[in-house]
Order: sequence, then C-alpha cells, then structure tokens
Amino acid sequence: MSTGVAVEVPIRRGQRDRVRELVRHGPPFDPVAVSELESHDVYVGREHVIFIFRGENVTDVVEKLMHTPSVWTAGADWRRSIAGRPYVLEHGYAWRRHGT
Repeated sequence: MSTGVAVEVPIRRGQRDRVRELVRHGPPFDPVAVSELESHDVYVGREHVIFIFRGENVTDVVEKLMHTPSVWTAGADWRRSIAGRPYVLEHGYAWRRHGT
C-alpha cells in the first residue's frame, strides 16, 4: 500500500528566491532509481519548504535518502537558507478522485 511522508523545513527570511532556485534544480538523488518512490513534490512557501514523498515503505525510503552522500552534499547548498531543523509532518487527510 502506498503511503506519504511530508518533511517541512523552515527557511530564513529573504531566502525564498534562493530556495526556489535550489528546488528548480531538482532533488539531489535520482527519483527514478528509487524504485519504492512513486512521486515527489516540493512546495515553497514564505517561511517553509515542504517536501512530499509517496510510495511503498516511504518512511524507510526517506530515512535512507537522508543518509545518502548526495543529499548531504546538497545540504551544504541549502545551509544558508534553512532557519531550523526539518521535521516530519503527520498525515491527516487525503482525497483522490478514483483513477487519478
């Protein structure tokens, strides 16, 4: 069964454009190569960026990705834009039209 995990990261004031640029470059991993991953979305707000992962055993997948060298390397690019620790958001509700 497919599940989802969201990770919210607070961003520093004045860094929204920089975060948008970082997001435009895509993830620091190849999502196609992560077979359990069905989708990955990123939303940029004024004060937070939210990373959404969906797939089989996605919590384990995200945990593995957090320990991947390419993700750590990308973290250096994000360092000046992040205002605090990332945290996992608990799933509360979902609605999907059948077949979409």
